[in-house]
Amino acid sequence: MPAKLIITRDDRPVPDAPGRWLAGEIVAVVETDAPLGSGELPEGGKFVHFIVSNKTVEEVRNYLDTYNRDIDMQVIQGPDANGLRRINVRNNNCNASGTIGAWTVEVTDNIIAEWNERYPTCGLFTVDFPAPNTWTCQGTFTTGQAQEFNDVIVEKGQSIMDRRKIWYITPAGMSNIIGAGGIQTGTAAQLNGILRDRRLD
Repeated sequence: MPAKLIITRDDRPVPDAPGRWLAGEIVAVVETDAPLGSGELPEGGKFVHFIVSNKTVEEVRNYLDTYNRDIDMQVIQGPDANGLRRINVRNNNCNASGTIGAWTVEVTDNIIAEWNERYPTCGLFTVDFPAPNTWTCQGTFTTGQAQEFNDVIVEKGQSIMDRRKIWYITPAGMSNIIGAGGIQTGTAAQLNGILRDRRLD
């Protein structure tokens, strides 16, 4: 069954809220016959729809991806005999300009506080932010803590990062959908013509 994208029509009127939706963001993907609340219908004024005629919900679910939960960690120094390591933590979904998804002191301080509470002997601290998408930290880790550290980074750090959607409909595409009465049908190729990846912004 074709997939229906539910797209935010206007910026949400909540200033400086990292979780707010912006105009053009795809906030849900449903089957075309899925029941919707009145607020999700185009006539409600908050959302528009694009029906992807040749793709299923599963095939377009990636358009709901956000900026958190995709990181790489690399030990760049150590470990020494005590397990002291210097680690680069890279956010793979930081955009090109570093304005969305970049590491901040607030984000990393939350991670440090949680980790050092769990493991007081670690002494985790920030060394540097060598690039917007990279946080360099140092601490004493035991073998096998990598996955737990990854989980803490996601839970205590990236969960408060900008939750902005990676994919959005361009302003020209939004104008077309609104001009069509708030519902437009097209192929995946036609959708790709009006999609933008914020990681390129």
